[in-house]
Amino acid sequence: MNFAGIDGCPFGWFCVQIENKRFTCFLVENLSQLPSGFLSNNRIWIDMPIGFASKNIKRSLDAKLRKKLGNKSSSVFTPPLREALNENNKKAAKSINKDISGKSLSEQILNIMPKMRELDNFLQQYPEHNIFESHPELNFKSLNKNRDLNTKKGKKSGFKQRLEILSKHNSKIPAFVENVLKQELRKNVKKDDILDASCLALANYLAGENNVYFIENDPEFPVDDCGIRIRVAYLKPKFRF
Repeated sequence: MNFAGIDGCPFGWFCVQIENKRFTCFLVENLSQLPSGFLSNNRIWIDMPIGFASKNIKRSLDAKLRKKLGNKSSSVFTPPLREALNENNKKAAKSINKDISGKSLSEQILNIMPKMRELDNFLQQYPEHNIFESHPELNFKSLNKNRDLNTKKGKKSGFKQRLEILSKHNSKIPAFVENVLKQELRKNVKKDDILDASCLALANYLAGENNVYFIENDPEFPVDDCGIRIRVAYLKPKFRF
């Protein structure tokens, strides 16, 4: 089994794979373009919600994730309800979400809802693929000996800190990231996208078979209305402080 990390990006999706300890990457405009070999040979961690709350289903794991992330809890957003997810009109989606949950949807969430729908449709069509929701900041924390990060990823100091954390676990990471930055245009993939997908791939790889943790949804709601399991995978921290 190989290991991969995927993050959404302006072009579509940025994919990092670790095969035989070698890092490779590529861009696809949509998930249907993912090579069949990539899908069948990898366990994939993706930075996108999998499994949605609805009128009858509660998604509690986002609150659990915020608690684990401490000072980075703001990096976790509450996904739309499934009833709103399937609405293409932004105004209508906001109205549906508020009518059912009492909460509207931010512009940030509305802007990435097409990617959420794409992944959701893909998983319903191909449930056999080994794809798990994950969260880069939670894996950065695990890789940082379970210590909170004190910088913002969007700033130069934050990018540097996270790259240093990754490099402590794999010396090939800095050169890999640098090559991607040179080869790919920022209009297609941002620095954060490269960093996050690399983090997910590396954490996935280091987790192997025995060091994968899951933040599970509440026991009464293990799956959503479409039968998709609601949980977040992440690397088990080796040290606790």
